[in-house]
Amino acid sequence: AAAREWLVVFDVPLLFETCPDEEKLRALPCDAVLVVSAPADVQRARCLARPGMTAEKLDAILGRQVTDEERRRRATFVVDTSDESTLSPARAQLSKCLDALVARNKDAFHAWLGRSPRFMGDGVDEAPKPTLSPPLSQPLGNKEAATVSEAVAFGAGPAKNCLMAGSSRIRCVTLDLDDTVWPTLPPLVAASSVLRDLVMERLPRTAAALAAQSAADARAGLPTSEDSRDSIGLGPGAAGALRKALRRRMGLFTATKPLLAHDLTELRRASLVDLAKEHGDDVREFQCFLFKPP
Repeated sequence: AAAREWLVVFDVPLLFETCPDEEKLRALPCDAVLVVSAPADVQRARCLARPGMTAEKLDAILGRQVTDEERRRRATFVVDTSDESTLSPARAQLSKCLDALVARNKDAFHAWLGRSPRFMGDGVDEAPKPTLSPPLSQPLGNKEAATVSEAVAFGAGPAKNCLMAGSSRIRCVTLDLDDTVWPTLPPLVAASSVLRDLVMERLPRTAAALAAQSAADARAGLPTSEDSRDSIGLGPGAAGALRKALRRRMGLFTATKPLLAHDLTELRRASLVDLAKEHGDDVREFQCFLFKPP
């Protein structure tokens, strides 16, 4: 509170062992308890992968701790980390926990933001009009855009000091995919070209299957990425079919794994791996290029 922070996190591995009853737990200066959990077999495999850990030592440790079921029962929030392939679902669950904590502590959160709650969507139609320097009457060049975006997104220079002091407001957030303000299209086109080349080089069976699909679509009169309206620039043949296949596969993953919906990088990675497996390519030759988080 003295530092005007709206959220303070304590990492307490033996919280429930230290506070075996609810009365003692409620006496702590904590508003909520978050438990990170996974199925017993996953937890065991992770523990045994640690240097110096043995099955006997692990069993002795577990024997002195409360069960995972008990931790889940007593927790305010539970984040399930059973997905071994990506951290995206865990991050999505954590985001929901933070949303719930914000809802419970609106005054502290708004004070931390340094703005009034009435400008955060509580029934006021229009917030104050912020100003930015330099003026945005014309699109910014690459250097100017990078400088301003760093200051806004990461708190560079004086902006960083203001943000750290908790006295600054977020002045501008842009979602600009049509080059109105920021030069976003060139890196998107470049990234698409790199992805196309990697698929054709590292996943030859997938590329051949997609090229065949593109040819079949063309014969059937279906639209392909050879259409001049294709602004992403993936190009003809396999690349055009790759774009369509990725969109379709990413849509399926979003429907079946909603906790991945926020993470386009992970959706693309999982979709590419799925396509490669479907067409018999060795994904080990490609995984290092898929930007999987450590």
